[in-house]
Amino acid sequence: MDAIDLFLQAVSEKLKKSVEQHQEGLMKSYRFYSGEFAILVNNSNVGQIELIAKALSSDLA
Repeated sequence: MDAIDLFLQAVSEKLKKSVEQHQEGLMKSYRFYSGEFAILVNNSNVGQIELIAKALSSDLA
């Protein structure tokens, strides 16, 4: 396994753990096409989305 695959797996795990830390059913994470990720957030306002984005940014730093 090369370094890029290991990196992508690490990012995927961090996203999964971040999603699990939030209210159940609020967020779902998906991986597309190798290095593309998406997180869908249900029933949230702008303030909640900003908090989630900051937490994800911190987790991935």
